[in-house]
Amino acid sequence: MDCCAYGSVRLLFPGYLRIALLWLVQTGAFAQHAPECYPGGHRTLRNPYRSVDFDSTEIQNTAIQDLICDHSLSPGWYRFKINNKPAEMPTTCVEMNRCGTQAPVWLSLKDASLPRPGDVRQLSACATWQFFHGSAKDCCLFRIPVTVRNCGEFMVYHLQPTQGCMGYCAKGSCGNYGIFSSHKCNSHVSVICFLCIIIRSAHVSVASDVGPRLCPPGEVEVSGRCKGKTVQMSV
Repeated sequence: MDCCAYGSVRLLFPGYLRIALLWLVQTGAFAQHAPECYPGGHRTLRNPYRSVDFDSTEIQNTAIQDLICDHSLSPGWYRFKINNKPAEMPTTCVEMNRCGTQAPVWLSLKDASLPRPGDVRQLSACATWQFFHGSAKDCCLFRIPVTVRNCGEFMVYHLQPTQGCMGYCAKGSCGNYGIFSSHKCNSHVSVICFLCIIIRSAHVSVASDVGPRLCPPGEVEVSGRCKGKTVQMSV
């Protein structure tokens, strides 16, 4: 599917949008220049139990040795994957007994936001806990400092060992982050789609900025499209 196809007409970018597009694509490339964005600069946490959709009570009753406890995690940069697909830390409170642990750890964005491609940001992770059955849960009983780097195609997190048996959670993601997210899981395509959406919503005519269209021999431009010449017969 061509993101920039509008019906049967292909949208053409005016000069300023072409510059913006080039800048955005380059920004995603610059993000990967950070050492932690390269394969050797981070490790991958890929245990499927870390998913926010996994109910930990199952293994607490049958295989408690499989509970995720990140108290022994080595400090460093990490990337998440679930079933070999990109994942990221959730940014909303996670219920207890999820993510393969009793006290799930999620990323708090209170008064903050995720970094843009190429940027790094100091944030805090929170651990959810409930002291007694029936009592109110505390979504942020413990706080853990986390540094987040946006590598363009994925996020990496500088994680610390947890206080006790807690586990960092993961949630399925799709490629690039922020406003450029796309179901296609491709940052470059996502940026193009995003710009096309802006054009469509603003109903901007973009053909006027690209100059006359060059048509093949025997055809002429009509309303921005090439058509065969009409031969008028004289009678």
